[in-house]
Amino acid sequence: MEILKGDKIKGAKKTIDFNCKLKRRNFVKSLPFFLLAVKGCVNNPVRLLIVIDQEKCIGCGECLSYCNHSAIILPEKSAFQIDSHLCTGCGKCQNVCPSGSIQIAKQEYNIRENNCLGCGDCVNACSDGAIYLDPKEYKVRNKCTGCSDCVEACPNESISIINGKAYIDQEKCERCGKCYQACLRDAIKKPLAHIDMSKCSFCGKCFDVCRYDAVEKATPATIDPISCTSCGECLKVCPTDAISGEIHKAHIDESKCTLCTACIPHCPYGAIQMDRR
Repeated sequence: MEILKGDKIKGAKKTIDFNCKLKRRNFVKSLPFFLLAVKGCVNNPVRLLIVIDQEKCIGCGECLSYCNHSAIILPEKSAFQIDSHLCTGCGKCQNVCPSGSIQIAKQEYNIRENNCLGCGDCVNACSDGAIYLDPKEYKVRNKCTGCSDCVEACPNESISIINGKAYIDQEKCERCGKCYQACLRDAIKKPLAHIDMSKCSFCGKCFDVCRYDAVEKATPATIDPISCTSCGECLKVCPTDAISGEIHKAHIDESKCTLCTACIPHCPYGAIQMDRR
């Protein structure tokens, strides 16, 4: 044992001062007090533990791979799920997921032409200017025979028969589509919505306002429960609160932990620490 100059060891009744030159005789004389001090340390050891601060731990699982003895336990790596009705497929959660657990199979909005009546609700709702109508108005084709079925179907009296053909007053037309549905000869060409995907931000507003189920939204995101670390980053960025779940806290099995401390520096939230008890 190396004893530095100026060190002192306190016994029960006497203090050993090592500032003096310690001769063999003096050392032997003081040995019982030195052993008494060592015995006190042995009988009252400091208990060291690696512990996880449950207030900081978010169950991300980053520490698991660094523990060589499987001493860290995470009850359930993923309890997160995505509500497909709320998810718009915007992809924000996918972009921030550190483990690549979130996938969107189809990130695109489509217009179902058979369902679209060109009402323009989606155009007005789109804040990105990504949706437009082409053509913009209801038009009468040369197929028209002047049967007047469209006239009777129009609730706004915007259609009349002129020279044996249907005529649509565009100022009165509200693009309800009833004339198109009433015409059995395909003589009315309807407006049709189109989506410019280069401008679309996947907000889902067009899907929400469409009354005719004409907007097909992106495939909802899905979470792989195996690779998900329950970090909770996706919860912060989801604009529609489509992601829900409970973050499960990790804890350490003291019987397996060897105090190697390898897990401590790899916890991104500083939740793992050495505890002296």
